[in-house]
Amino acid sequence: MNCSDILFDTVNSKQLYQQLWQENKLSFMQSWAWGEFKSSTNEVVRFKCTYDQNQSFVVTIFIKNIPILNIKYGYIPKFATDKILQRLNNDFYRKLGYFTDNDLNLKFLLFEFNASSTYGYNFSSYMVRQAKSIQPNETDIILLNAADEEMLDRMDKGTRYEIRKAVKKGCRVSFVEWTGDEGKDKETVKRFFSIMQSIYDRTNYVMYGEDYFFRAFTVMGADKMCRILFVQMDGQDIGAMMHYMDVDTVYEVYGGVNNLGRKVSANYLLKWEAIKHSRKEGYEKFDQWGVAPLVVDADTGKRRFKQGHSLYYISKFKSGFGGQYTEFIGQWAYIMKSGWFWVYRFGVWLNRRYIHIYSFLRKCYLYFRRSSS
Repeated sequence: MNCSDILFDTVNSKQLYQQLWQENKLSFMQSWAWGEFKSSTNEVVRFKCTYDQNQSFVVTIFIKNIPILNIKYGYIPKFATDKILQRLNNDFYRKLGYFTDNDLNLKFLLFEFNASSTYGYNFSSYMVRQAKSIQPNETDIILLNAADEEMLDRMDKGTRYEIRKAVKKGCRVSFVEWTGDEGKDKETVKRFFSIMQSIYDRTNYVMYGEDYFFRAFTVMGADKMCRILFVQMDGQDIGAMMHYMDVDTVYEVYGGVNNLGRKVSANYLLKWEAIKHSRKEGYEKFDQWGVAPLVVDADTGKRRFKQGHSLYYISKFKSGFGGQYTEFIGQWAYIMKSGWFWVYRFGVWLNRRYIHIYSFLRKCYLYFRRSSS
């Protein structure tokens, strides 16, 4: 493959874009609907890449600005797949950099690859590995390739016990799809957001507002790529999940249970019913969307989740469902204008310090509020 074999053409047809998206089994973050959802806060550019003897796939670039300086760069979440990346080489990244620099006036590109770190890839010498990714770089993926009993056998004994406990406590799970009726859909999102708010109040997570979730449910749901699940006890919502879906995978992106839901193990039943439902619909994988990285224990020599990581405890919960730990390649930057890239890096550092301080102060506030109540 050389530069003359690679072509980039902008795509304005949803039908053409979706066809190539489906054929290549790309991530939901590279779907037409995700671009529409994010278009309220990002400039979106979609194009078709033709390579390697007329093989084609599609790419969405989200164009972002460095505040104050008004310098543009591109962000490409969950780019390509293992199969595609094995065919790309240095010429591809050079031509993409030339195309986005000259046609879109971008100073650098941030890639987050939808590909496993177990493979080796030919990256350009202009690519720089980043310390952190925006999307989760480690996850736990459950294969939906067996009947209920076999999938239960893959789980930890404790996980199976907690599922049975939730059933005995009277917990029940329901699934709600987008209806197109604004009133009904707003009520669904309001119920979901109430659960998310309760999780936010007891943790230190930073969360989107209700309008964000309503837009996600509306835009993604219209293309049958989003749904909301509820777990109830005695007719009361005690937990919820929001799923995104692409061609073969369901993603558990947002969700959890309130304090009552934790007491009756409703989170275990909620996930188990979600897994079964996803398999019955024909999906091949259930991505639990984010776990702590695995490290080698110095004493035992065995791999364990990194202690002290923000996802440490939720990772132990997720790993009990018999999935497979998966690590992605991570975030890489293709740099066309190096000076502006280092300005961006400094801005990222400042933003992380701000979030750290904000989270610390909020944690102190919640602690004192609970102590005084």
